[in-house]
Amino acid sequence: MANCKAGLNVNHFWLNVSIENEVYESLMSLLEIDNDITENEDYFREDTIELGYENEAERIVKEYLAENKVNSLESFKKAAEVVSAEISDQEYYGECDLSFVATTEQCLIVAFVTGGSSE
Repeated sequence: MANCKAGLNVNHFWLNVSIENEVYESLMSLLEIDNDITENEDYFREDTIELGYENEAERIVKEYLAENKVNSLESFKKAAEVVSAEISDQEYYGECDLSFVATTEQCLIVAFVTGGSSE
């Protein structure tokens, strides 16, 4: 684990993977903890705003969804892992872990934990 500066954060939600808006909103919620990709334009890719995205998080999710069909539990799990790696790859958040529990063939409970000690 890195010398983590962020406190422990838990993002927990339920979604139906067959509902496109729920998939989008759920993937966006994974990135909401990181102000650098939601608010701090200094960390956005140079053309993010010019391309019409509100922030880097929106770009990450929309670009992924444009290239990948997400309509099953497995495809959502993969999408969540790819999208959350945008945070997981940052030292500030230290440990990042996703957990999934299927409740039906189309419904999933997701937990995303980030952070750690403040060494």
